[in-house]
Amino acid sequence: MKIHASKSDLKKWIKCVPTEGDLFFFDDACLKKIKKNSVTILSPAKAKDPAMQIWDLNSRSWYGYSLNNSKACAWMPPGMMATLEKSLLNEIIKCQIRMGVPSFIKTTLLPKSVQKLLPQFGKYSWANAEDWAKLSTPQKATVLHGWFVQNEIVSYKSYNFRSLPIEAKNEIRRLNIKHLLNSFESSSGPNCMGLVAGAISSKEDRVSLIKTWLHEKPFLNTLRQEKFSPIKDLHPQARDVLVFKAQNKVVHAAYCIDAEFYIEKPGQDFYEPYRISKFKKWNTEWPETTLTIWRRAKI
Repeated sequence: MKIHASKSDLKKWIKCVPTEGDLFFFDDACLKKIKKNSVTILSPAKAKDPAMQIWDLNSRSWYGYSLNNSKACAWMPPGMMATLEKSLLNEIIKCQIRMGVPSFIKTTLLPKSVQKLLPQFGKYSWANAEDWAKLSTPQKATVLHGWFVQNEIVSYKSYNFRSLPIEAKNEIRRLNIKHLLNSFESSSGPNCMGLVAGAISSKEDRVSLIKTWLHEKPFLNTLRQEKFSPIKDLHPQARDVLVFKAQNKVVHAAYCIDAEFYIEKPGQDFYEPYRISKFKKWNTEWPETTLTIWRRAKI
């Protein structure tokens, strides 16, 4: 089966779109032309500083990899772009389109009723904070749909509960997570490691951990605290943990519901669902990673 975002999902994700202002991203060519102008330039590291309060998990989801791919950026409050010199404005807009910044959406992906409400630059409409605030809830949902299609986040492959083997079904029932299958979170944050940590922890801690954005170190600590350790082969069984590494860092984790299937959340973004995958396809789903199976010690 394929997991598609529903109208309800799109509406709940409206709050994930940044509304306090807009971020703009610069490559080398653009940066050389704007340094002498009245735009405050930030390094990617500075923009991520929590003290700046302009970059959080939802911003990361909305802007994708724009910050990582840029040399620098600038944050502007609603309406500030309109005060810039036309030549500077044009350079900044051209750079956003050249870099594929997701807030610039192909106009043809939006309904005509919304097209006329957003500023257009060539083939693109800009979903900016000032004009976003003026859109109705249904209109915002259509912008998010266009954003999804443009960024090719149309669907995810998975399996429905009914098609799973009995052992896999029983493990999902034991964990009381059937309601999570093939569903999305309402905002960015919960990730693969939080899901796995919840699955292997006590019933009392499970719900809170599943909703956590967990990093590598506390995740590995949880595995060890729960008496898990790596095994030498790649033959999983129910309740094993899959740990995927790239460049010696944990980049993903999943929980085996039987020897054939595992449950995962591909990332922390709001558009990445809880899904079921087949173990034999792990290398296709997670290329350029190495896999280790962790198993709980028998007591």
